[in-house]
Amino acid sequence: MKLLMQRFVVWWLEGMHALAPAAARRTVFGVGDKLLLRVEKDGRFGLYQGENKARIKEDRSLITMLNYVNSTPTRADGFTVEIASQEVLSKRFTLPRQALKSLKDVLGFELERRTPFQRDQMLFDAIVLEDNREKSEIVVEVIFTTRNAVDAILTAWRTHAESIPLNEIRATTRAGQSVVLLRHRDIDQSNRDYMTIPLVVAVVLLSIVAFYSPILSNHQKLTAMEQQLLGLRAEAKQSSNLSRNQRDRSEKVAFLNDWEQDYQPRLFVLKELTELIPNDAWLSELRMSGNDIELRGLAKDATALIQALSEREIFIGSKFRAPLTSAADTRAEKFLIGTTLRRDEP
Repeated sequence: MKLLMQRFVVWWLEGMHALAPAAARRTVFGVGDKLLLRVEKDGRFGLYQGENKARIKEDRSLITMLNYVNSTPTRADGFTVEIASQEVLSKRFTLPRQALKSLKDVLGFELERRTPFQRDQMLFDAIVLEDNREKSEIVVEVIFTTRNAVDAILTAWRTHAESIPLNEIRATTRAGQSVVLLRHRDIDQSNRDYMTIPLVVAVVLLSIVAFYSPILSNHQKLTAMEQQLLGLRAEAKQSSNLSRNQRDRSEKVAFLNDWEQDYQPRLFVLKELTELIPNDAWLSELRMSGNDIELRGLAKDATALIQALSEREIFIGSKFRAPLTSAADTRAEKFLIGTTLRRDEP
């Protein structure tokens, strides 16, 4: 009986589709039609249909677009969300060619190191732009965005159009190439992880009540229970967002603190060297790794520069790390001096 009903519904939709005017038929998606919901650069959303990507609707509201798709008689083979290049971030990395064996892990590490985000806070994919076998290196363009931006799309889809499969979320590069940020299997996993503990507890309690209280089969009370579940879901989502925002702020503060601790000693060393280096000496290179400092340059009397460094309590073990040589066309001496920065223990 169920199979007969399904066939009847399909037959009725196809008959209505054939009788409808041409303008109306364009909004009824056929079997296997591919739908593309594009996040445009101007903040608008465009809905495209078929291999030729014919635009059938546009609006500034994502929810309006999803409601339109969900309310239209459809047997479309799901849809894809595409984010314009202006709405995502991109970086280029030059990496050893061996990174191709585990490119996803290497790029995740590089993004964590060069941005204030953790890997689990980002969605990214990459395109190999150059593969130089002679130099044994590759040039990679990474397209990435935060999970918060994608979560907003997923939340709207689950609420307004979950009956239509969401195949993937992808982004376009400025060169027009396409990368996949989230695939169907990952969307399914995200959907399973979406229910939070308070929502699960509420579902269990309401199920027990429904089992032991036949009166709850009344349609009006079931409708009220659904409204309560929607309210719990919204509260749980808000609580999760607050926790995520607090964690993001803490990570950014830690990032700034590390940056300050790394650069403050460098500024202090530059100030000290500016004061003690005489007018007849010039620095051509300054290297600092941790507490180790290396100075390279020219001086009329490099030995006097060693003595000046030794008189400062903050510099320890100042000495030449290479023999002195005479500079061509000058009376100055080329020097390479090494010293150690003293750091007071807290």
